[in-house]
Amino acid sequence: MKIITNIIGALFFSIVLLSGCKVGPDMKPPEVLMPDAYRFEYNDNDSIPDLTYWKVFKDPVLLRYINNAIDNNQDLGIAMNRIEESRLALGISKTLQLPSIKFLGQAGYGTISPNNTIIPSENDQYVLAPQLSWELDIWGKYRRNKESAVASFTQTNYGYRAVMLSLVTQVANTYFTILDYKNRYKIALSTYKSREESYSIIKDRFDRGYTALLDVNQAEIQMNFAYTQMIRYQRLIGNSEISLSILMGEMPHKIETESTLYERELPFYVPVGMPSDLLLRRPDILKDYYNIVRLNADVGVAVAQRFPSLSLTATGGLVNDDATNFFTSNSLQWSVYGILAGPIFNFGRNKKRVEIARTKVKAAVLQYERTVIRSVGEIDNTLLEIDTYRKEIEATQSMLAAAGSAYTLSKARYAQGVVSYLEVLDSEKTYFRVQMNLSRLYRQRIISFVKLYKGLGGGWIEMEISK
Repeated sequence: MKIITNIIGALFFSIVLLSGCKVGPDMKPPEVLMPDAYRFEYNDNDSIPDLTYWKVFKDPVLLRYINNAIDNNQDLGIAMNRIEESRLALGISKTLQLPSIKFLGQAGYGTISPNNTIIPSENDQYVLAPQLSWELDIWGKYRRNKESAVASFTQTNYGYRAVMLSLVTQVANTYFTILDYKNRYKIALSTYKSREESYSIIKDRFDRGYTALLDVNQAEIQMNFAYTQMIRYQRLIGNSEISLSILMGEMPHKIETESTLYERELPFYVPVGMPSDLLLRRPDILKDYYNIVRLNADVGVAVAQRFPSLSLTATGGLVNDDATNFFTSNSLQWSVYGILAGPIFNFGRNKKRVEIARTKVKAAVLQYERTVIRSVGEIDNTLLEIDTYRKEIEATQSMLAAAGSAYTLSKARYAQGVVSYLEVLDSEKTYFRVQMNLSRLYRQRIISFVKLYKGLGGGWIEMEISK
């Protein structure tokens, strides 16, 4: 008994000495050289605005669609289930360091006892005993495993936020695309009605011998062209409504809109803050960062597998060869023993596992760096778009006023017989093209603000990450 006590005391002394030991590398955040400012930033404000989507998209209909998508989108639901799966895996990892208790019940007949000792003669054997097993985490294998599980859980949370951010921007982009297509449909419809009226007038003049057949043909061509554009945008509106319905997790249905494309209020310039703020805001960057943390902890797990493991097992229960007297006092037996086991020669498999784990970390660091660089480039590109689209819109608005005036004058000159109908057609086509182009530019500038919202990592719902 004294020997057993000494062994147990030595084991616990070893545990105290080695309990703080964790083999493998500790996490060192990768260093990414960030620029001092964005290349195309046009203001001196160094603070990032609160880019929550309900403040950026001041449209109650759009906000309703965004909330519907957050509640019902299947991809977002899948991402949420992955969080739950990761949370449960984290719960498992927390229990690996704790002892396990199992129940042993055996009944048999032979010359070998349940504890594998030889008995002199054939005999009945009955065992009923609980058993406690505990593998001591000397090298920090289970603590590294917990680090990996915590990082995986955190990574999954940020993955969910990245999916949500992408979903919100997709809904907004599709909604503004529908507004653009509806606006272009109205332009095409108005143009069709105008050209239909012109065709009737010219056809009547031809019938009375006042104009040439060429004018009739040209008028008919332009009338039908406007009609085909009208039908085209009907189709595009329907396609976009189906896409938005699917994003909201609903069966395809008509999308109601209350405002027009030109009713959007957008700021002249946008403060975007320092590029380094992205590292703390963008969920895709944070997701890649915690992927490095997870894989770095896995290196520690792989390293720990190269060292011996120490386990303690305690068994106490009833052992008897007579079932009728199974619960007699002399049937109570117990044992406590330790097991030290470790690899000796396995053809370098454990070493290669460590090398594989380190290689995964290197790849994850490169992925992280790529995400950071692309995010800065994405915002620079979006800021450039916002400013240049603004300038294009201003020039196109002036062009539209001139084109409208030219079209009105050409119709008056044609009615007076001063010019041919070809001049009217040319000015009318220019006016139609400029109207369509202005609608497109408005949509693209609005979507640039949506892209900026996404690029700065704004709008995702803050969630508590418990570790």
